[in-house]
Amino acid sequence: MALLALPDHDLARRDVAAWLAGAPVRGADNRPVPVAAWERAARGAGVVAGLDQWRSRLARRAEDLEADAELHDRDDENGWRAERLRREATHARDLAGFVARLAVDLRPGSRGDSWRGLATWCRGLVRAYLGGEGLRDRWPDDERAAAQRIDAAIERLGDLDAVDPNPSPAAFRRALELQLADDLGRHGSFGHGVLVGSVRLAVGLELDRVVVVGLAEGSFPARRRDDPLLPDRVRAVAGPDLPTRAELVHDEHRALLAVLAASTHTTFTFPRGDLRRRAERAPSRWLLDTCEAADGTRPSAEDLDRETGDWLREVPSFVAGLRASSFPAHAQEYDVRALLDRAEAGQAITGSSILAERPALARAVALLEGRLSDRFTRFDGNLATDGDLRGAVIPSPADPQEVTSATRLETWAGCPHAYFVRHVLRVDPVEDPEEQYRLSALTRGSMIHAVLDRWLGAILEADAVPAPGVDWSEDDRIRLLDLAEAEADRLQARGLVGRSVYWHRDRQVVLHDLMQFSVFDRDQRAAHGTAPVATELSFGMPDDPVPPVTITLPGGRDIRLRGAIDRVDRAHGGSLLVIDYKTGRSDAFAKLSADDPVPGGTHLQLVLYALAARRVLDRPDAPAEGAYWFVTDRGGFTPAGYPVTPEVEQMALTVVERIVDGIGTGVFPLHPARPGWRLFPDCLYCEPDGLGLAHQYADWERHRADPAVAPYLDVCGDDDD
Repeated sequence: MALLALPDHDLARRDVAAWLAGAPVRGADNRPVPVAAWERAARGAGVVAGLDQWRSRLARRAEDLEADAELHDRDDENGWRAERLRREATHARDLAGFVARLAVDLRPGSRGDSWRGLATWCRGLVRAYLGGEGLRDRWPDDERAAAQRIDAAIERLGDLDAVDPNPSPAAFRRALELQLADDLGRHGSFGHGVLVGSVRLAVGLELDRVVVVGLAEGSFPARRRDDPLLPDRVRAVAGPDLPTRAELVHDEHRALLAVLAASTHTTFTFPRGDLRRRAERAPSRWLLDTCEAADGTRPSAEDLDRETGDWLREVPSFVAGLRASSFPAHAQEYDVRALLDRAEAGQAITGSSILAERPALARAVALLEGRLSDRFTRFDGNLATDGDLRGAVIPSPADPQEVTSATRLETWAGCPHAYFVRHVLRVDPVEDPEEQYRLSALTRGSMIHAVLDRWLGAILEADAVPAPGVDWSEDDRIRLLDLAEAEADRLQARGLVGRSVYWHRDRQVVLHDLMQFSVFDRDQRAAHGTAPVATELSFGMPDDPVPPVTITLPGGRDIRLRGAIDRVDRAHGGSLLVIDYKTGRSDAFAKLSADDPVPGGTHLQLVLYALAARRVLDRPDAPAEGAYWFVTDRGGFTPAGYPVTPEVEQMALTVVERIVDGIGTGVFPLHPARPGWRLFPDCLYCEPDGLGLAHQYADWERHRADPAVAPYLDVCGDDDD
């Protein structure tokens, strides 16, 4: 049914992904499709819905990936990435072809004129995407039986031409849904065993025992929103032939009462909380009705367990339910109960013979004990001194074959766990296009950087840079605006700008910021007496003729650095101004100064890029100053920086050496931000589910006292600093 419903939302990415994940779908080569890889490809391309997006955005995604792969072909340290990028490009192209074929197949064409034709069309879809009889031989028995019931239901619908000679695909689908809903399948004879379904299915039956689950407001009865096309006020005019949403709730209630009357024993269950939302649930009004009928008084939702008779039993937790059950339901519950018995008897769980017999259970116990303890264990990121991972080879930035960057080193200083997942395990988060309502901060920053680089690069190439303090010409401003418009169009075509209702304003904001930049730039050149000499000055990057820059740390070890300096200006006397553009707020840089040039191990670019600029421009003894330029209204169009003196170099490189030591020895604790309200997660590695950081921060507070975390604390300092 999910396959037939795909056109309802214009081949929405979420619908297609759910269908692929929920069925053994096969591609044109009759092999199972790579569901996870295709899901990543669609998200990376920014596909939301519509065949045009599937085609154009996946094609552009494949082109971008292949272009990146060519760059990495020339990068000895990251050659593996080129191979992965080409695989991802192939997946993107394969997915585009698959969806294009799917869109064609989902149109019945001339076969939609009759029930027989629609049945033939539907059977063709099933065989094309789920496989024919030959492939079903390898399916489990229950799935094979379900497929046979589907085939039979489709065949029966093909005989309805005498009843309705003018069907539609929508009518065919509704009829098929009804057929499959009525045909639940069964084992054994009817009247013996367990019936699973909605309460409506049990109306009119005699049942020995009924268990109704989920009696919470919002679940049963479910929330029913008014139909936007036929609201209840319109349905009321039509009379009893068109029931209102409110009447449907009453139908559910009557079905529940009928089932209760027909059963010998009845059990209700009420979930007290929603673990995913970390919220309490209110008991269903129908559960409260039952309590009132049994006890003579209606309990309040807050005191349900205290105001009812002994017929209501509270199960505070999974463990409590396991302890109270008469017999475990399966082997896992038996093992857990045995371990609970040892713990309650004061015996060590680790000495249980069950753990020796079941290695998987032993590993689970070790994990839980480690994470619940105050120690910094291997389960918390301690690869240096704990457990089986001691001595594991972690690529160190000081290894001669490794190349690192300022941003990568800063990642460890901010959160070592994020560094480990991204740069050791090589796991990158993938954004959900449906959740991107506005132009993301990352895309906004990339857009502004790209426009300023192209604009300034053309001016440098034409040798038309104005003198310090001299304003940019009107032609220069027009060229800047044209480049910005072209980049905005490119991002929009790739689906990277969020919802169109917000994009118009976001686009104007970025264009305004770029126009204001020309004024800010003039003032800064006048204040420093400088003029630009380089833009996007890269070193050690893929396909870059300039090799990585070697920087010697205070202890004598070398690191090889790669990067791209946004801009370098030079004063009349030969001193250098190394500039790094920032498009966010300046609040996090308030403590930046020559006395503390890299607070908390962050903001490494100014010192490291100043050292690199001297080498790349062959000016090893030139005085240098580093500055972050906040180039948006949001950032206040303000600079923040300091002169890069020998004392500043020593302080910064000492911190870099500590970071290198932490990475090389394997210290990777999770360091989340302090809990508080945020519109979006600060770090998807710390908060992948977006449900808050309370538990993670509590773990960090316990582990930080462990001496094994001290090397990291020496870099990041205290959270209150």
